[in-house]
Amino acid sequence: MSWRRVAGRILLVVAVAIPTVTLGLPYLVRGFVRGVVLLMDGCLWVALSISTGASAWSVIATIGRASVAALVTPMASAIFVGLVAVGLIALYLLQRLFGSEAIGGEERLE
Repeated sequence: MSWRRVAGRILLVVAVAIPTVTLGLPYLVRGFVRGVVLLMDGCLWVALSISTGASAWSVIATIGRASVAALVTPMASAIFVGLVAVGLIALYLLQRLFGSEAIGGEERLE
């Protein structure tokens, strides 16, 4: 490769990376802090449940009910459907990229 192509690619990477980091870093930090807060709240909730005399099975059942209730909301269902669609598209594109023998395990004679 010539040095112009290398310089152009480096310039392109820097031009894309700077706005991405500038705009994405606050969201990444906010998500990390939110995850830590949720983890601390969950640990506190489990500790309080156990200290009040709740059995491990009742704590697990409550966690299960809360998880299922969170997953059946319309927003969670839409996100789940979107993720399934992205997965199906990725699987289709991988199958097209590698051919059917890589995924199916059989060689087809065509």
